[in-house]
Amino acid sequence: MSAGRLYIDHDQTPDVALAHGAALPARLSETAPVALYAAKLRGDALALGRYQLASQLLSPEKAGAALRRCTGGALVHAADGVSYVA
Repeated sequence: MSAGRLYIDHDQTPDVALAHGAALPARLSETAPVALYAAKLRGDALALGRYQLASQLLSPEKAGAALRRCTGGALVHAADGVSYVA
């Protein structure tokens, strides 16, 4: 029977949480073909979807500081207490 892996962080900055979520595919194996990462975020950040252009959504000052998710979707405002799941 296959098993999955569960990773939970209780207090993580958005940049580190996104990096952990992006690293999940490398942790998959035949014995653990499923992985889930969840974190309660600390701090403030804007996270673009994979295919979004920062220059179309944000001012130049904010565009340079925006993070990027490895998945598609809308711009997300990450802030204290927001849950991130990958």
